[in-house]
Amino acid sequence: MRVLHILNDIREIGNGIVNIAVDLACLQAKDQHEVAVASAGGEYEILLAKYGIKHYQLDQSRNPVNLLAAVIGYRAIVQKFQPDIVHAHMMTGVLIAWAFRRNGEYALVSTVHNEFQRSAILMGLADRVIAVSQAVANSMIRRGVQAQKLRLVPNGVLGSPRSRSIQDYQPLPLQRPALATVSGMYQRKGISELIAAFAEVSAKFPQAHLYLVGDGPDVSIFKAQVKYLGLGERIHFEGFQAEPQRYMLATDIFVLASHYESFGVVLTEAR
Repeated sequence: MRVLHILNDIREIGNGIVNIAVDLACLQAKDQHEVAVASAGGEYEILLAKYGIKHYQLDQSRNPVNLLAAVIGYRAIVQKFQPDIVHAHMMTGVLIAWAFRRNGEYALVSTVHNEFQRSAILMGLADRVIAVSQAVANSMIRRGVQAQKLRLVPNGVLGSPRSRSIQDYQPLPLQRPALATVSGMYQRKGISELIAAFAEVSAKFPQAHLYLVGDGPDVSIFKAQVKYLGLGERIHFEGFQAEPQRYMLATDIFVLASHYESFGVVLTEAR
């Protein structure tokens, strides 16, 4: 079977959607399927090449001129690769693959990761819609996606082609007792609340330290909050880490403080 995955990019920056899609592509190739990925590119091109996966350059940036080029580029990729299945993981890819499919030349599959986004309803344009949790499936049905289109396939991260065996990672020498989260630095991830909660218990546990592993657009807000609380020596902004496993192995308490998650891959990884 010939499978073409469409992603915005394949950068190694801790994006859970990208990580899961790269894992899937590699495992499909390992199972002897012919697999290709179309995206704007990134660090995972090297890993894909190791699995014999062809990468096609496809920039889907949302401006009229570029989108026209993306449509032309996409049609050229389809004509060259001739996929049986196109699997779109993000909204722009679904729209392009749905709108510019000719005479049912391939089956279109989408995976809904961030169902809380209003644009997620567009993922329902696919012939088959993958929900990563029952909560996501229920939400998509409420929003009008036909139940017969949906399939529940939880994310899998154990044995990821992106990672070494857990025994090969060395825990970091964190200051103890240590609390850690691995998360994008977004308000919806509950980072502000986590900082506030740590501030409340910090006087009772003067040796405790909090490690915030990840990056994102709201990190300056959280740094300002920590500065205001005077906890700069005990709350550590570690930024993006290619090997977050080293923090997970070293911490005494792992925290996921998100307001909502479609699946929460990091909890599976932390376990």
